[in-house]
Amino acid sequence: ALLSGDFFDVIDLGESRLAITLGDVSGKGIAASVLMTATHGHLHAALRSTGDCGRAMTLTNAFIEPRIPAAKFVTVWAAVIDTARR
Repeated sequence: ALLSGDFFDVIDLGESRLAITLGDVSGKGIAASVLMTATHGHLHAALRSTGDCGRAMTLTNAFIEPRIPAAKFVTVWAAVIDTARR
């Protein structure tokens, strides 16, 4: 089985707001999967607690950066969509 470092998520933030995230961790295998899981989990929790993309990304970066090997990186895209305000 091939392990991957890709993730996506759609998170209900309540009050007609949805967060959408896409991410990719460099490399493959168990190390990339573990880093993906940590990044995805922290970002999900940060978005749920703050409801703000910028703040959630800053918190996630502060958590991940000291734990990531020097040769690895994570690329993440995130947006919050407010369906009521369009």
